[in-house]
Amino acid sequence: MPFIKGQSGNPKGRKPGTGRPIKDIQVLAREHAALCIDSLRKIAEDGDTDAAKVAAIKLLLAYGYGQPPESVKVSGDSEAPLQVNIKWENDWRGGAGEA
Repeated sequence: MPFIKGQSGNPKGRKPGTGRPIKDIQVLAREHAALCIDSLRKIAEDGDTDAAKVAAIKLLLAYGYGQPPESVKVSGDSEAPLQVNIKWENDWRGGAGEA
């Protein structure tokens, strides 16, 4: 069906009962937050590996106190527009690339 300007592609709206998946996940996460935090605490104290302990500690501190601020040193012509290039090694898209 071709797009018609000014006409909704979904005139009947969302189907009844489909809910709002993001809201559903947020509600579940909040219901189980105390359990999750306690699980992270246990891993931080008794984790099988040092890496597991450090990861749990980092999460607890990051969410408890916030991430430490990151700074970037910028040099060059202060009148020129700032250009930012972000490069990642591996990310959720499954490969390397640039943003």
